[in-house]
Amino acid sequence: MTVTMRRRLTGMLVLGLIGLWISGCAGGGAGGGGSASSGNQAVNVGAVDYQFNPSTITVKAGQPVQLTLRNNATQIHDFTIDSLGGQKIQVTSDPQASSSTTFTPTAPGTYKFYCNQPGHEQLGMVGQLTVQ
Repeated sequence: MTVTMRRRLTGMLVLGLIGLWISGCAGGGAGGGGSASSGNQAVNVGAVDYQFNPSTITVKAGQPVQLTLRNNATQIHDFTIDSLGGQKIQVTSDPQASSSTTFTPTAPGTYKFYCNQPGHEQLGMVGQLTVQ
């Protein structure tokens, strides 16, 4: 194999790895998730510095959602929806930990989620869940 061929193969390998890395950073259509192996819609939400990442999430009605809250902060945070089809959704996570809950949205609409810890909602720790 010539030096030129080795350079071309190395360049193609590097470009391929960069492409895989970029596609891995893109996230899924469920607001930072994809489909969970159990058939649930997987939604991963980060919490830090009085904000959620992502702060907007879209899911499908009638399909279970597995929501994981990853708390990257130094204090407790939670993810709360006061009423989604008549049920309260809430998951709380300790600092530097993750917690999960599963729920099934039944009706399309837009729902506010927020951190229910004292003062966090007022500091802007809010987001929007859209059920299609």
